[in-house]
Amino acid sequence: MFAGGLFIIDMALMPWGCGVWPAFWTLGYKVEWPTAGEIDIVEGIQAMTNNHTLPGCEINQAPGMYTGQLGNTNCDSTTGGSGCTIGSDSATSFGMPFNEAGGGVFAMLWNGNGIRMWDWNRAQIPSDIAAGSPTPEHWGTPRAAWDASMCDPWKFFQAQVLVLNIDLCGVWAGDLYNTFPYCPGTCAEYISDPKNLNNTVMLLNYIKVFQQSGMQPIPEQAHDNSNLTGAGGDAPLNASEVNASVRQSQSVSANFPGSSDRAELGNAASRKSGNSVSISSWAGLIVVVAVISIIWV
Repeated sequence: MFAGGLFIIDMALMPWGCGVWPAFWTLGYKVEWPTAGEIDIVEGIQAMTNNHTLPGCEINQAPGMYTGQLGNTNCDSTTGGSGCTIGSDSATSFGMPFNEAGGGVFAMLWNGNGIRMWDWNRAQIPSDIAAGSPTPEHWGTPRAAWDASMCDPWKFFQAQVLVLNIDLCGVWAGDLYNTFPYCPGTCAEYISDPKNLNNTVMLLNYIKVFQQSGMQPIPEQAHDNSNLTGAGGDAPLNASEVNASVRQSQSVSANFPGSSDRAELGNAASRKSGNSVSISSWAGLIVVVAVISIIWV
């Protein structure tokens, strides 16, 4: 589980097609959704980023915060709402256009300043990412941003697990299926024929999670998938377990690059002043190299 950090996914191929709904996202563990928050990094039947929280988190609409297209501004999902959304302004950030551009990289930075996201096609990936030394402060205005001034990143987002999945139909791709005139019949009928799912292939070069060197990682792992279904989950309200995990790191604070203040995990009782830590202090916590091919023949 992770509370804060820099999350990068390099996708060579993204699933696409009628009724296909791929996603790379993070979800608070072992609490009733959305108590610990949900961060959607790559999700679509369209190219959208999305956050789900308790009441009180909203998108800062000040000019220059992000380049993406603003959707819903209220992140409250306690009544099953869609959360707050910012869609990428790139025409090649999802589906077939993304694949034809050679795939690319998505990045999400979660620190004391809030949550920020970027995406690039293959030819535009920053050299520091390719070199394994990411420098977020050099990436320019993000596609999407949830600023700490209107959405406390530690209050609304507790320790998260990473989720990578391909959904077929469902409450989004299925319910909106008939709004896409090029999709024939019904969603259930279409996906029942494997020949229609030839493009349901997810090919990953890597997923990397960076946290600051010297920080104590959260030792607890997600032991089961009791709450990995997001909005559809009905896990019992049991925040004490995950909060205890976060508090194990409360004495270790992180001054993330580009931050003017010190970002602390969990419910740290005090803040300590200090100088900014340079980007060289970022260290790769895990590197997962994976190839996932879901091919229906």
